[in-house]
Amino acid sequence: MRVSRFWSDTRVDEFVPVAELTETERAVRAAFGAGERCNLATRSDRKVRAAVLSGLLAGAYPVGGGLGPALRLDHAMITGRLDLEGRTVDPVVSLRWCTFDQTPRLTMARLVGLSLRGCHVPGLRARNLRVASDLVLEPGFTSTGTVDLTDGTVEGTLRLSGAVLRRPGGEALLAARLRVSGSITAVALRAEGEVRLRGANVGGSIYLSGAELRHPDGHALESAGLVVAGNLMCDARGGRFHAAGRVVLSGARIGGDAVLSGARLDSPVPTARCWSCRTARWTTRSCSTPRGCGWTVT
Repeated sequence: MRVSRFWSDTRVDEFVPVAELTETERAVRAAFGAGERCNLATRSDRKVRAAVLSGLLAGAYPVGGGLGPALRLDHAMITGRLDLEGRTVDPVVSLRWCTFDQTPRLTMARLVGLSLRGCHVPGLRARNLRVASDLVLEPGFTSTGTVDLTDGTVEGTLRLSGAVLRRPGGEALLAARLRVSGSITAVALRAEGEVRLRGANVGGSIYLSGAELRHPDGHALESAGLVVAGNLMCDARGGRFHAAGRVVLSGARIGGDAVLSGARLDSPVPTARCWSCRTARWTTRSCSTPRGCGWTVT
């Protein structure tokens, strides 16, 4: 692929020349300039190169007049890495039911608004991301790698209801020291791996009703030092809250109520030292070795 170079914000970016845009990418460009939504669901070719989207958001392509450019794109297969690291993006970004073959990089980016409703990503690198409105990762948003929002700022609501985050044995969501002006809505969130909110500051409430957090060998929810101005809702409204793993709230400050009525907490507990293997294990069952110590946790 031949690329051209575009100089913006003291940074050189590579993008696809206009003459080499595919028919689908030209349709995306036209919709972007008009601020309209482009739905690729019925197209035989749904592939859009990430370099084209980065170029649009960087102002590398001339676009027609309209109410204002905006990237509103549905059902696209985005190839390559969407790289907005360190960039200030003025157009709204709203992607729905799109798939990414590489992890988007939004580290230190500044966006007016970002919605990835129903999108499938192999992870999300967004440390120090700043969003001037809601950050929407719901419903049907699915990540098969870590979603990293460490030290980020959301000047609206972080919306994770119905999202699926899969990183078994690792970190599903990293949001340490995240600052959210509004609330975190994560009703019916499904997370395989640690959800980390250590030191986060939330101006509203946190809603985890009906969420299922699974990290049985470690922290399912690590929220030491969390500050919430409103309530922490981990109850059975909208479904039963379930944490398979440790829930850590040491040093947390909840301005309203912390509600766990009806919640199911399956935290690993240490057994006595096994006579056979001579090691202490974290388990929720009795020792299964032939010469087990006989310790049983119920």
